[in-house]
This record gives sequence, C-alpha cells and structure tokens, in this order.
Amino acid sequence: MTVLAYEDFGTGRHREASLIRHALGSVHDEELVAGLAGGVGFMYFVFEYEGRLPILTIVAQAHPEPWVQVALGRLGVPYEATRAMNPRWGRVRAALDAGQPAFCVVDRSSLPWHGPDPDAELTGTDQHTVVIAGYDGDDLLVEDGAETPYRIDREEFGAAWTAHRKGRHQLIVPTGPPEGEPDVAGAIASTVRHFTGPVLG
Repeated sequence: MTVLAYEDFGTGRHREASLIRHALGSVHDEELVAGLAGGVGFMYFVFEYEGRLPILTIVAQAHPEPWVQVALGRLGVPYEATRAMNPRWGRVRAALDAGQPAFCVVDRSSLPWHGPDPDAELTGTDQHTVVIAGYDGDDLLVEDGAETPYRIDREEFGAAWTAHRKGRHQLIVPTGPPEGEPDVAGAIASTVRHFTGPVLG
C-alpha cells in the first residue's frame, strides 16, 4: 500500500522553500516561506586542510539558523525536532500514516540520484535537507526537487541519513496546523540584524 502525505512536488526558484511549501499543503507562496526563514543573505567560507586545495563554500541565504525550524516557527506551525542514535523508522511511519511529512538532513552525495562526491574524503560533509513524503512497503518516497518523489529503499536512505555527521538522524515533523498568522515582522527584523550586526560572533 502506498502512503503519501502530500501530492505537490517540484522546485520553483528555491529548493528548500519549495519543500516546506509542499509539505504544508502548498497554502503559502514560496517567496513568503523563504522570507520567513530569514530571507536573503550572502556568506562565503574558505576551508583549508593540510595537503588539499582550498574549498570555497558559498551560502546565498540566511545563515546560520536552522532553516526548516525557523520557517516552521515563523509560520506558526508546531513541530517536533529530534535526534537519535539510529534512524527512528517507527516515528517516520507513524508521522506519514498521520499525514505528517518528515524533514531529514542527509549527506547529499550519498543519495543515488545525486551520485557520490568525486573526493571520497568529503563524503558526509554535504548537508542536504529532503522530505520523506511517503512510503510504499519498505521503499521511501522522498521529495528532493524533482517533479515526482524519488523512490529509495529504506536502508539505502538510512545510510545517507547516517552519513551526514552533524545532522545524523535529525527528524523534523510538523505536528499540527498553524497557530496564528505568519510572523513577517520577526522575519524582517532577523534579516536586518543579519545585515547590520555580527552573525557568527
């Protein structure tokens, strides 16, 4: 039996905002979701390791607050955020059975539709948010920007979920409808702070 928490897929102009929009029933515009999560921003980092060429990372959105949690919070959507030693498959299935999608942070290069990083030493460092939108038997149906969800075996997805060290087994599940109106003023104030004050200390 196939269980699907929602049926609107595909990416507009911003992948993560699209994920949140779809997971919440596509009732908000993508631009509003992106703005509520902190809006525009720009940072770049250069990581240098002995014996390797420098690695340039560019972040073109609000940073460093946890994007999904901030967006849900400003939308007034209650959620449960947990971490565990092992994947909580029972919680994932219970959420989907209740019509609640599950946001997970995985290692992007460990997902088969993206392919492995050519530099094996970087595996596990590429943070990537996806949504488990449903399941069909032991296969998970995962939204990650395509027009239809990707089908992946639970164990293979679990390996990608485990591979990202900082987000290992993080699970974010919206647990109910919005409690109030979107906090637009709070989002604007946060964006102003990020542009006019220290962000990382």
